[in-house]
Amino acid sequence: MIASNTEPKILDEQAQMHKVAIECIVAIECIAEGRRGGLRPSEDLREVQPEISLTKDFLAALLPTIQGVSNCSSDAIHPSSPVQNILTVEVEYTVAIVNKDVEYVNSEYGKNAVRLLYIRREGTTHCIKELEVSVHIRLNTVNEFLNSDNSQVIPTDTIKNTIQALAKCRGIRTIEEFGLDICEHFLTSFCHVIYCNAFIQEVPWQRLEKDGVPHVHAFLYSSEGVRFCEVERTLEGSPIVFSGIKDLKLMKTTQSGFQGFFKDKYTTLPERRDRVLSIETLIKWCYGEGADCLDYDCIWRTAHECTLDAFAGPPETGHYSPSYQKTVNCIQTYILDRLPQIEEVEVIMSNIHYSVADLEKLGLCNDKEILTPQDTPFGACASTLRRKKDCPGTYQQRPVACKPRYSVGFKSCIGMN
Repeated sequence: MIASNTEPKILDEQAQMHKVAIECIVAIECIAEGRRGGLRPSEDLREVQPEISLTKDFLAALLPTIQGVSNCSSDAIHPSSPVQNILTVEVEYTVAIVNKDVEYVNSEYGKNAVRLLYIRREGTTHCIKELEVSVHIRLNTVNEFLNSDNSQVIPTDTIKNTIQALAKCRGIRTIEEFGLDICEHFLTSFCHVIYCNAFIQEVPWQRLEKDGVPHVHAFLYSSEGVRFCEVERTLEGSPIVFSGIKDLKLMKTTQSGFQGFFKDKYTTLPERRDRVLSIETLIKWCYGEGADCLDYDCIWRTAHECTLDAFAGPPETGHYSPSYQKTVNCIQTYILDRLPQIEEVEVIMSNIHYSVADLEKLGLCNDKEILTPQDTPFGACASTLRRKKDCPGTYQQRPVACKPRYSVGFKSCIGMN
């Protein structure tokens, strides 16, 4: 349950009121259970069952009962937080106690979409990386959620400043290594941070060339897809690194069809041996052991090349795709075959349909030369293929659901809307 309150006149008095209210509830529960050995810590709320609305009148009436508890520790009711001070606050404060039958399974927070441009100057030659970074952390306490206690909360503005400072002090060679640096910083610099997740995407700038000569400081926006990574780490475990490509759009005008599908009384789609295949896709892969010491640039370029080869086939002839689901499988198997460092490949794909325009009313014959794209509705599929744990190099015959991990917006990044 969530605590609600009307804004008090004086914040210090509100804090005093909150603290004494909690101590009162614990005292009541101690009395109810016949405990005479002293009050439990006021933070221990999970075993307190009732939901009690505490007003200043109720607290005043409750004070003699609390003071009458025998054998209470001397600091059970702190002198600095007397009920008399609460009575001067013209506010009603309602405290909702957490039921013992519920618990937090996740309590992360962070800063999303921190954008930066990093320029590395090597004489007259400049190298750039423009990034959008989202970082979430988890603390070893949930007091900020339960007790309005912000004493351990690292402000999200500090997280933003830290991202910029790490880029300056450590530089950015690859986005994966930068993500590892971010996670390492938060887990080693703060003893109360127990988990960190960094999601980074890189703007696809490519160095401008003229007659094969690269420009020293000019760049061109590329349409080869957006590179991204996700790094997560806990205090106990090794870093887990994902890399991927999103917003990759591909089309081929033949060597694609869809036949032999299930039909019922609502099926109107005709079978097609030859059609346009146009896709927008997201490919995300995770690494095996030693993910913190890999050539991420080389792996990403190879995975990108595998994706294009699996979709298009040989330049002279291409190869046939009987469905876009089979194209997904080809992408996954090509990547796993060529990159032994990768353990698992997830693909999310949209199939953008094109319909042949009706030109008969214009007195023209249309031999699949003029087509109209259909933005909506569109087909979509998702699958994850991974190596079998007991037999490296072979794959699951049936796609396995991706292990659920908190992802900073990666599922929504494909733009399926």
